[in-house]
Order: sequence, then structure tokens, then C-alpha cells
Amino acid sequence: VNQTTVQFYPLNTTDTGVYNCSVTVSASGQQNVDTSIALSSSITSITVKALPAPQVTITPSGSSIAGSSYNLTCTVMVVNGLVVVPQVMWFKNGVNVAFGNSPLFTSGVVSANTTTLTLQFNPLYTSNGGQYSCIANVSLPTISITSLYSTSATSVIVQIPQPIINITAVAVSQVIAIGSNITLTCNIQLDPSVDSNVTVNRTWIGPA
Repeated sequence: VNQTTVQFYPLNTTDTGVYNCSVTVSASGQQNVDTSIALSSSITSITVKALPAPQVTITPSGSSIAGSSYNLTCTVMVVNGLVVVPQVMWFKNGVNVAFGNSPLFTSGVVSANTTTLTLQFNPLYTSNGGQYSCIANVSLPTISITSLYSTSATSVIVQIPQPIINITAVAVSQVIAIGSNITLTCNIQLDPSVDSNVTVNRTWIGPA
């Protein structure tokens, strides 16, 4: 028995198609033997219907202090041989992050099977804090593959920068004597990146 085998290591979407095996048997130089025998097998169709879901990872970089530069990079890896670029989307607290002035979006292709989509917070505001998730979606209807997706999530906890505190004194005269009236005012200035509603508690500490 003679056999011939076609092996797929691994099976890719480009392997989808119709296969048949054609065989020609010849016996040259032999008398009383038909030297032209041609056979063809039945047709076999291969349709790739399943792919591993894309691998999604989120990598933070920068400082999480409000007013600093902070990035969230979503890296998506798909199986080798996939001919479609996955759709990558960012969500904050379950709501799609729309393209706008803040944060900025930057995308890139790292390799044939790896793409990235980065959220750039420059600067980072306190209102940017929340639960972020990155979803990669692969849809290949031409080869009967339904939508495959994978997701990854991370929490962004924004730290409030140290405020600027100044104390001013207002007296009736330049000479402060016992019994004089004087007013001390504590001025607290928050960083402009603190755009959320915050509570400022003031406590005076004097000599014991």
C-alpha cells in the first residue's frame, strides 16, 4: 500500500479550500502492461471554522499622580496566519471610550500577529480614574467564523497631588502687641488636574 500525506502544522485560515488526490501509475518497459493509468480521488473540502481567541494584555506606564503623563497600552496577539486585523476597543466602567482630545489614541503594528492600541493621558486628571477594559474582536464571516473576542481589564486609581498651602496674616498695625486683633488665613490651591468633586478638610494646629 502506497500512501501520501499532507500535514498542516498548524492549520491556518488560508488552508481553506477543496482538495483531491490524483495518482498516475506507469510501467515503462513492461510488455503487455497498460502504461497510462490515471486515477483521481473523491473531492474533500476543508473549511477552517475555529480559531483560538486573541490574547489581550494591558500594560500601564507612567505616573498615576494627577497632572502626570500616564499610558495604558492594550496588546493583542492573534494566531499566525490570520489574514484579518482584529478590532480593538477601549471601555471605561463598561462604556466605550470615544476618540477625542483626552485621552489620545495611538495604534501600532508590532509584528504580523501583534497589534497595539494605547490610551495616552497627558495630563492625567482625577476624572480619568476608573475600571478600564480592552476588547479585541475577530470576525471572519467569509470562512464561516463567528465573532471571537477576548478581554482584559485593569483599574486606574488616580492619586491627588499635594496641594499648595499658604498662610497669610492680617493685623490692624504692623506692630502686633498683646491684645491686638490678627487674622490668619489658610489658602489651599489644588492642582488644575483635580477636576473631580473633592472634600478639603482644614484643621488649625497651634501651640500647645
